[in-house]
This record gives sequence, C-alpha cells and structure tokens, in this order.
Amino acid sequence: METSKPGCGLALDNDKQKPWLGLMIGNSRLHWAYCSGNAPLQTWVTDYNPKSAQLPVLLGKVPLMLASVVPEQTEVWRVYQPKILTLKNLPLVNLYPSFGIDRALAGWGAGLTYGFPCLVVDGGTALTITGFDQDKKLVGGAILPGLGLQLATLGDRLAALPKLEVGQLSRLPDRWALDTPSAIFSGVVYGMLGALQSYLQDWQKLFPGAAMIITGGDGKILHGFLKEHSPNLSVAWDDNLIFLGMAAIHHGDRPIC
Repeated sequence: METSKPGCGLALDNDKQKPWLGLMIGNSRLHWAYCSGNAPLQTWVTDYNPKSAQLPVLLGKVPLMLASVVPEQTEVWRVYQPKILTLKNLPLVNLYPSFGIDRALAGWGAGLTYGFPCLVVDGGTALTITGFDQDKKLVGGAILPGLGLQLATLGDRLAALPKLEVGQLSRLPDRWALDTPSAIFSGVVYGMLGALQSYLQDWQKLFPGAAMIITGGDGKILHGFLKEHSPNLSVAWDDNLIFLGMAAIHHGDRPIC
C-alpha cells in the first residue's frame, strides 16, 4: 500500500516565492521543473539538443538551478548562467566522490519531505537504490540497468529478439509467457521486482518503519507493479524528489516538524 507524506514539510518564506527553473541533466534526457519557492509547479522532459528541445520561455529570465551527471552536457547550458550544484552543496554525510548528484538530490528531497531515515528507488536509465540513516549519512545502495535499458540491450545485442519499450507495458505481465515478447517482459519485470523486493525488505529490517520512496521516469510504472507484486511493502511514489532537493538548496530551507 502507498504511504502518505508525514507531517514534516519544508519551511516556507513568503519572500522566497519567486519563480525559478530547475534542470536535471540525466543519462539520456533533460528533466525540467518550473518552480515557485519550494513548489515544483510543472515538470517535463526534453532531449539533449537545445535547438530541438522545448525550452522554457523563462530560460535566461529567472534563476536556473542545474545538476548534471553528464559533464559535456553541462557545458551546453552554461550560456544561461545557471547555479551548478555539486555534492558540496548538500548537507549529507559519507558521500563518496563519484556519488551521483541526482541520487544525492533525491535523497535530500526525500529526507526533508518524508523524514530520515529514507530509502530512494530512482527508476531512470539506470535504476538506483539509495539509503540514508537518521543522521543523513549514506548507508549505501545499488545500481542496476533500468527497465528501458534492459529491454533495449536484449533487442540490440541479440538478433533473434525484438526490441521492446517500457511504454508497451500497460499491466503486470504474465509470469509464465507463451511468446517471445511476453517472455522478455516477464524476465525483465519480475527480475527487477524480485531485486527491489529483496532490497526493500532488507531496508525494513535495518530501519523499521523508515520511509521508502520510488521516483524517476520509470518509477510510476514500477510503483504500480510493486504494489501488485508485493502489497505488504509500504512504498510511496513521488516524482519531484530531485527538485524538492534543489529547492531546499536554492532557499536554504530546513524541515519543520
């Protein structure tokens, strides 16, 4: 079943409600948010190319907060004079130098919104699992190929297999498939759900009652599948964790409980 947000949110300042843009440069796409104060009002996704991307009309007119896991793409957007976020901007403990800024921002946003300890599952190109304890210290995590990447790899690397896409998944697939596409969906989906169930159950043992949140491009479909596959796991779905983390840095806000 899905958890609701606890009564612990971000402290708001009426003087800080001016609009700003957030940009998270992911492994394959650009993730945008139009925000007012601490609230992401609208989010959307574009490709890497600024000429073909649906650029926000306010770009260059309001503050731009940028985080990136692709350094060469960061350079493309410097013309808009963004504030570029790094791990040094985050008050999290035990982060190693190559730790992804996307994982850190999502963890910070999750902790401020749902409370620490928290576990974040980010269903992007790569699926990441990241846990923080009550002292905002990184417990650790895991990285594995995301749903789309697994499907694409099978289709690209094996001549006899079709190339399938996540968008073709409208429901939890049959486990025991009777055709090749269904067999691919079964293996990829149930393999990922089995891995997630194992990590989530172990997290519950380490931190009983702690928050567990799914986010990311494929996160919503994974959340739905997980609710059906493992209904006893209490996991929330929140697509704005990275931008909530950005907002807290942008305004220097802290949680109020």
